This record gives sequence, C-alpha cells and structure tokens, in this order.
Amino acid sequence: MFRLNAIFGKLAWLMFWRSFGVWLPTLVGILANLTVWLLPPWQLNLNGRSYIALHYSIYVGTTRLAPWYHIYLMPASGLLVLVIHNLLAYLLPGRYQLLKKILLWSAAGINCLLIWVIYLLIVFNS
Repeated sequence: MFRLNAIFGKLAWLMFWRSFGVWLPTLVGILANLTVWLLPPWQLNLNGRSYIALHYSIYVGTTRLAPWYHIYLMPASGLLVLVIHNLLAYLLPGRYQLLKKILLWSAAGINCLLIWVIYLLIVFNS
C-alpha cells in the first residue's frame, strides 16, 4: 500500500510540473532570483568598506547601515517566497486554478521587483 502511495504521489508531482501555467512563472522566478544573487558580487564595489547602506530616505538620507553581506538577505527572502508559493500552489486542490496562477506569478513578480531593489542599492553604494 505504501508503495502505491509513493508512486501516485510522484505522478501527482510530475503532473503538476507539466502545466505551462506552472513551469513558466516558476522559470521566470528562478531566473529573476538567480539575477538577484549574481548582481551584488558582479557590480558592487566595496573599496574596503565593511558596511553598506541598505535603506535610504529622501528626508534624512541613509537610515540603515549593515555589514556588506546583509545585501544577500533580499535574494534569500526572494528564494523563500518562490519555494513557499510553489509548495502552496502544489498543495492546493485542482479546482483552485486561478489561485495557483496568482501564487506562482506573484512569486515571479516579487523576484523581478527584487532585481530593481538590488540594482538601486548597488547604484547607491557605488
């Protein structure tokens, strides 16, 4: 009995990924998250600084300084959102197709917005 459950569970997982509405937003989210991970080491010029500005306000200027490796908290949070949204979309029953697409595309959109945020942090700290 356990063997059949494992086989059907594996088939359900494979059938979930066969849908164009599932793998396209996931692929967009993965590529955006990969870009967010690769932009800081490629573009950020630290010049021996150990702290960078992570938040800037037009009224008071820099409001949050942190060690340079804290810039990787944003890509990590984007990856976490991508994984959680994909798991939730997989666990939803089949009749909630619109909610699945909203979850998957919102995760991709969040990761695309993180590209802009990381770019602005790089420009501000360079």
